[in-house]
Amino acid sequence: MKTKALLFAAIATALVACDNNNQPAEQPVAAVINATISDVPLTRASGTVWAPNDQIGITATSQGRTQYTNIAYFYQDKKFLPQGGTIYFQDDAEVTFRAYYPYCGTAGTDPGVINVETGAATQTAALQPGIDFLYAGGATASKFQPEVKFRFAHCMSQITLTFIEGDDISFATLEGYTLDNLKPTGTFDTATGTATATATQAEPLTIDLTASAEAGKQCISRLIVLPQPAPDGLPIHIVVDGETYQATLNIDSNELKPGNNYVFNITVNKTDIDVQSADIQPWNDIPANDVDAQM
Repeated sequence: MKTKALLFAAIATALVACDNNNQPAEQPVAAVINATISDVPLTRASGTVWAPNDQIGITATSQGRTQYTNIAYFYQDKKFLPQGGTIYFQDDAEVTFRAYYPYCGTAGTDPGVINVETGAATQTAALQPGIDFLYAGGATASKFQPEVKFRFAHCMSQITLTFIEGDDISFATLEGYTLDNLKPTGTFDTATGTATATATQAEPLTIDLTASAEAGKQCISRLIVLPQPAPDGLPIHIVVDGETYQATLNIDSNELKPGNNYVFNITVNKTDIDVQSADIQPWNDIPANDVDAQM
């Protein structure tokens, strides 16, 4: 009798095991990251496309178990992929995501508020992406709809200066320019996307153009700066062939606002400078008025 009982128990165990094996294990669902800037898919850093290995930092929160902090995803082959760690939905709860660019710190640790420096040394084409802070918040997804659709916005301000040869001027001798009334240092809050100028006073920003200026051609210089008040405009001093020409760039609403590109066309003549009124365009680009620069 005991032998029969043991046999029946073994058969029952085997049947349960078979039944369990026939039930597929629930697979984890990974978040799928889709990132755009404003309405333009996959763009960053002064209007260029995402570059290979560009990294964004993602934080996920929910009422359930899906909790991640500062997880790095990098751009490769037209999509964002996890850098060392994947975000998985841990349960059925909806998850809220936020992200920032460029990535800093380490996974699992909130980078918080970071310091920002926008001096001349950071204004090269190679280094500007490092100060072109972007932020996306409020994206939601779940294991049932795992695509996270980030819409990034520029958090800094951009100034685009187009220098145009005027009467009796050759840009073969264009040396550069200095902008006044700009505060070069500040902070960026990775949790809110807020960039703030915190310097106690403005400092001159001097840009060397000798390598990019050519006779008979326009010369374009793009700056990424901290949003800040500019009630007195931005005085500019342009040096051509050892002579200095001066003008003031007037800023719309007396303030450099995040996400705006302030575009100025500056014609340098031997006797004066013409500056086109600032055009504000979504980098948002912002057109500028014509400005006259005088010696």
